[in-house]
Parts: sequence; structure tokens; C-alpha cells
Amino acid sequence: MGDRAGALAQSTPSGSVHGAFEASGGVAGLTPPRNRSGCTLTQASPSTDYRAMPVVEDAVSNERLPTTAEALAQWRAAEQAAAVARRGRVAADAAVVAAGEAVAAAIATADAARAAQAAAALAQESATRTAAAARIVATATVSDAADAESESALADVTELEARDRYHAAERRAAGLADGPA
Repeated sequence: MGDRAGALAQSTPSGSVHGAFEASGGVAGLTPPRNRSGCTLTQASPSTDYRAMPVVEDAVSNERLPTTAEALAQWRAAEQAAAVARRGRVAADAAVVAAGEAVAAAIATADAARAAQAAAALAQESATRTAAAARIVATATVSDAADAESESALADVTELEARDRYHAAERRAAGLADGPA
């Protein structure tokens, strides 16, 4: 009866299941059976080609309901959209993890910068102390050099005096040896 109803529905002028119901021996004036949402029900045999089923109208809203092929296409499109959304969620989760890693890296970089700044401050303090010590050493060295120069000059004078004394003693000794005659 289902094959007959489908064939009759296609051959009826309206092409509706309601027309098929009437053409298949249903009582004129009576409405065909409907499901909970108000859609007209038909009986289909296992060999029914659902793609060739007539267009069904929703009795409540008078909207055209999709055919099996259209519903399948809509389902496939919805599956694809869901897969894309899942991939988007996976990418978003990865971005959240990456953002967390970036925050941790930024904190570590800030800590390293603070440590480097502290090290730079210590290095500056050490350099200042080294420069002060170098000034002291340089001043002491200049002073030592001046003292050494003074001592060298005094030693030269002392040497000249000693040489002069030696030459004088030498002349005296030569004069004594020649002695008065």
C-alpha cells in the first residue's frame, strides 16, 4: 500500500500526501494521519525510494519540510560545521595554552631583567669602587714617583758630593806624595 500511496501521491494534481491519502482509498473529507509535530504520515515499504518521496508540508506552520536528500545534505553541512567548530575549539585551546606559556615567559623575562638590573647596579657599584681604588693607587703612584724622583735627585747630589770629596782626597794624596821638596 505504501508504494501505491507514493505513486498515487506523485500522480495526483496537488502532489501532496493528503491527495495520495484520498486517492489510495481514504475517505474523502477525512484528513490523513499525522505525527506529533503535525506532519502527514505515509506508510512506506522497505523498497521505497525516499528520495522520490513527495514534499511534505507541516500542518501547523504550513512550511515546506525538507526531503530526505535535503535533510541529509543539511545534516552533512551541520556535521562539517561541527567539525570546523571542534577544530576551532582545539585551536582556541592551543592558543590558551600558548598564551599561558607566553605569560610565564614574560614573567621569567621580567624576573631576568630585574636580576640583570640588580647585577648591573652591583657591577656599577663595583666599577665605581674599582675606579676610586685606581685613583688612590694612581695618586699614590704619582706620589711615589715624585718621591722617587726627589730621592734620585738627592742621590745624584750626594753622589756628586762624594765624587768631589774623593777627587779632593785624591789630589791631597797626590800632593803629599809629591810632597814639599
